[in-house]
Amino acid sequence: MIHKKQTSMETEFYKIVGLQVDGLRKLRAIAMKFADKGLMKIVGLNKQGKTTILETFAILIGGKKYLKDGAINLIADRLTMVGQIGEYKIEREFKESKDPVLKVTANNGKILQGEVQKFLDTFCNLLTYSPFPFIQKTPIEKLRFLMKLYEIDFTDIDDKLKILEDDRLYTGRKVKDYGVLIEPERVNVVKMDDLLAQRKDITDKNEALKDEWDNERQGKKKEIDLYNEVMRTRSTLISRLKATAEGIQERAILLKNNDPINALHGEDIIQQAEVLLFLHKQIQVAIDKLPQVQPEKVLDIFALLEPQYLSLTTVDEKIQQANATNLKANIYMTYLNRLKEKETLKGEYLELDDKINALRDEKIAILAAIDTKVAGLEIKIDGVYYNGFDTENLSDAEAMTLSLKLCAAMSPALRAIFIDRGESFDADTQAALHAWAMENDIQLIVSIVDEIPEVHEEGCFYIEEGQLV
Repeated sequence: MIHKKQTSMETEFYKIVGLQVDGLRKLRAIAMKFADKGLMKIVGLNKQGKTTILETFAILIGGKKYLKDGAINLIADRLTMVGQIGEYKIEREFKESKDPVLKVTANNGKILQGEVQKFLDTFCNLLTYSPFPFIQKTPIEKLRFLMKLYEIDFTDIDDKLKILEDDRLYTGRKVKDYGVLIEPERVNVVKMDDLLAQRKDITDKNEALKDEWDNERQGKKKEIDLYNEVMRTRSTLISRLKATAEGIQERAILLKNNDPINALHGEDIIQQAEVLLFLHKQIQVAIDKLPQVQPEKVLDIFALLEPQYLSLTTVDEKIQQANATNLKANIYMTYLNRLKEKETLKGEYLELDDKINALRDEKIAILAAIDTKVAGLEIKIDGVYYNGFDTENLSDAEAMTLSLKLCAAMSPALRAIFIDRGESFDADTQAALHAWAMENDIQLIVSIVDEIPEVHEEGCFYIEEGQLV
């Protein structure tokens, strides 16, 4: 019998018909047939192979990624499994050092080709092997579970948010670095051009006065230097003439004092002496007639008074006052610039804040638009809510009820759910689970740790040491 159901929208759903497995851990030659719907229990003591049977379904449907290292039985040296799911027969074989074998055959004998594993992946979802997301999960685990179940991926948005939040944090710190800006005295800048021009005009005039005074003093110095040069020349001439006159006079005295050799010689000496004395007298007369040497003159530096310069005091005081004013004006301008920079950074911060809020709103909008297919179930940024209340506050019974509703609503192509360690469910809970599975046309396969009873319950599988009892 083929267990398949079609909705009005022609969506195909499949049921597990049978399973054969050999060589997975201690499982040997297991062959099982399953009811079309309802609760089906796999019962046995610990480490007998119950969980391994559930693991078999994961490997049969999902492939090697579910096959753990060392799971293949060393004695069997190979793992084979065959499952009939709906109209498809799924065969897998795993052997050490060989590539896995996968073969899917339809009831009409046609072997599926192409992306076979992709087709099998549509059989299961996150609820298939973990049907109770609202029991014993933390709030963040519940949120992540549902986001993955509904294929909500905020990676791109969160990456953008991380960059924007880092930028906002950096910008906020820069704003904080400015501290509280206290407004100083508001002072306008004083233009210095006119004052500096006035000072330059006064300075130029004073330099012109000084140049004129220097030129006049230099002219006076040249005049004195020329006069002194003339006096030195006159003194030299007179000195030379006096020296010549003295030499002639000395010669005349020498001649007079010489003893003549004879009378004729005596007359010559007298005449020569008279001539020399005459010349001495003439030279002396000439000297007396020459202009007399005057004392050299010395430049009197106080003779020419330095001019009265124009005062810079007034204009310098104005410039000093202007500088003091402009210093205050610069302080005020610096304050205005820093205030502007701070306001600009505040604007950047607010802009980043708006972008961050926009992305967060985008996430909220995406979550709000999700059709959870369960009335009252909402996914929000801060958690999962049911009928307006945080699912963290649900009782175990409420959490199980919500989980089952979610399982029914999100059932994949394979309408089967697997629960490991279902011994925590009491008889009433098991009965409720069976009723729910029957009502929603779902196969609910549960492993339960318990001793194998003498009288076997119908619809249960009992396993001991890897074999069905």
